Amino acid sequence: MASLDQYSLVLELALSLKANGSWAGETHVQKAGYFLTTLLQVPMGVEFILYKHGPFSFELREVLTDMEANGFIKWQSIPPYGPSIGEGELGSILRARFPGLINIYRNQVDFVAGQLGSRNVANLERLATALYVSKEGYAGPARVNRIVELKPHVDVLLAEKAVDDLDRITTLAFDSNLVLNNQNRA
Repeated sequence: MASLDQYSLVLELALSLKANGSWAGETHVQKAGYFLTTLLQVPMGVEFILYKHGPFSFELREVLTDMEANGFIKWQSIPPYGPSIGEGELGSILRARFPGLINIYRNQVDFVAGQLGSRNVANLERLATALYVSKEGYAGPARVNRIVELKPHVDVLLAEKAVDDLDRITTLAFDSNLVLNNQNRA
């Protein structure tokens, strides 16, 4: 089972995404969690794999399920869209009593939410996949080719845009000293 500090961090990420224009569905939280973990090296305690729509963590899905069962989050459905995370009955109590990780990683959470909050699911898939292939060791034009290879439905121009966006976000993160282990660029 995840720690209450971990639950608090995930809830804060979801709420910060919402505050930055995100629908804050599971995909948004997954991709934002991937950026926190992979780019900024925030230890969320979950592992990600490349899955159908980009990097995905089954462990994070379990954390979200546990959080719902414990009343920390609730899913809100507003047709025609899918479910959006909202704060559950015990969410504010959780964040008040377990602010440790929130306090430590506030700048990283705010940065990721600010960079990803207004993006749609398709854009998040491309951007997170660009980070994934960069971490695989691909560089230059090979990143675009690898994205298209992994995601044949992604147009080359959109893959190029994702790589350009990733490079901009990465540079901004490093220049702002938000990367915890400031050794490895994406």
